[in-house]
Amino acid sequence: MKKRIWEALVIVICTIGIIACNPQETVKTNLQGPESKESKTEEIRVETGTTAVYEATLEELAQLLEMTDSETATLLGGGEENWTEDKSFYIGRIYEIQLYDGIFPVYTCCDDDKKVNAVSVWLENGDRELSKEDVEPWVNRLTEFTGAEAIYDEISSEAGTKQWKWVSEDRIVSLMWTGQLLSLYMNLAIGELY
Repeated sequence: MKKRIWEALVIVICTIGIIACNPQETVKTNLQGPESKESKTEEIRVETGTTAVYEATLEELAQLLEMTDSETATLLGGGEENWTEDKSFYIGRIYEIQLYDGIFPVYTCCDDDKKVNAVSVWLENGDRELSKEDVEPWVNRLTEFTGAEAIYDEISSEAGTKQWKWVSEDRIVSLMWTGQLLSLYMNLAIGELY
């Protein structure tokens, strides 16, 4: 009897160790019944207590433009209100999404009527120096998404920012790269100079 309790305890400890190391993995455990000498494998989906991140597309991000803030509240897995520190001005919403192979923060900006007029995604936030090879996949994705060739600003700003723009009748999509930072912006083309 003590041996079975010890075996059960070892299985529980090993399962907890696997869960801690691989929280998103499916854990396979070997279960052996008291009357059976056969082993059977059972797959267990492990929930770690964290909420799943919404898997978004570029199309969904673009659709946020011109929506009212209240319409966007539950989209992309739900957004958190974003105010200035003194709560005097409402900025928009903050989301966390999965886009392609990464998890990124998304920010909306609203006008005075609380309509979304801009969406930004922070693709890289300064953790490492980026190379042209890091940026090229995003240029290709945005070219495919917009169906247009990018307008590239070859003259970098004093800060060293490089910028690509894709312009359509209703919106402008921009990709900005500064050393360790890479961000994607979508805004309405109304009144824009480009």
